[in-house]
Amino acid sequence: MRLSIVDSVKSDNFISYTLKSVYNKDTLGFQISIPNKIDKTGFGNGFEIASLGKISRNFKNELAGLYKIKVDTSKQFVNLIHLSFADLNQYILNSTGHLPSNHIGFKDYKLFFENSDKTNNDEAEIFFNINEKEKFVDIREKDQEYRKLIIGFLTQKD
Repeated sequence: MRLSIVDSVKSDNFISYTLKSVYNKDTLGFQISIPNKIDKTGFGNGFEIASLGKISRNFKNELAGLYKIKVDTSKQFVNLIHLSFADLNQYILNSTGHLPSNHIGFKDYKLFFENSDKTNNDEAEIFFNINEKEKFVDIREKDQEYRKLIIGFLTQKD
């Protein structure tokens, strides 16, 4: 799924992006914040996904529809979720000493969804690719088996 970057704000600690798109006549979106400082290996914590209200619920519901997963459409998008992540560009740079030419201009991440309360071992991963120059973000699934879990992680708990 592709979303447009409609705003970005840089601070000492984070860069934040407001992401929106229109799909089936509904505006969808959410906000992300990415820490500026990460380990030289590319792994870090504190990637944040935050709700923008109704348009975030629209995103969750449309994603569930694309994934063919039944959801309670009245349930809200999670207010804020903190994720571990891998900055794939930094990982490649650290491993090989250079970036492939097809990675220049993109920020490529793998996001790790995990239960913070450790009551179960549910985990899921997605790829999150940012093109700042052309002002868009691509979200790609790592594996279809994660679909239901991703929707669950993005849904506000009762």
